[in-house]
Amino acid sequence: MRQFACACFALIVATSPVLSQDAADKLDGSAYKDDEVCAKGLNTPDCILSFFIHGKAAKTLFDGMPDKAEREECTGGMEKLSKSGLACFKYDDGTYSCSFGYHFADQTFGGSHEDC
Repeated sequence: MRQFACACFALIVATSPVLSQDAADKLDGSAYKDDEVCAKGLNTPDCILSFFIHGKAAKTLFDGMPDKAEREECTGGMEKLSKSGLACFKYDDGTYSCSFGYHFADQTFGGSHEDC
C-alpha cells in the first residue's frame, strides 16, 4: 500500500509544476473498484482500482506523453497508450481524459478496467 501512496504522490508532483495552483487544487476525476470482481479480496488477480482523470490534468498528461496518438475506434478520439497502461484520450470536442489502474495482487500500476 505504501507503493500505491508513493506512486500517487509521484504522479501529483510530476504534473504539479506544469499546472497552475488553481488547477492542481481542482483535480477532476474519480476512482472505481468493481465490488463483484473484488468480492473475494483485494489481492485477487482481477481486482483493480481504476482511476479516471479529466480536464486540465488529463490534457497535461496527454500532451506530455511521448507515445504517438492514434485514432481510437471505440470513442472516435485520439488515444495515447503507454507501455505502463496509462491511457489518455483527446476527443473531437476538445476534452481530455486519462485512465490507469492499481492492480492489488501485483502491487503495480497498469491499465484500468475502462471499456467502451
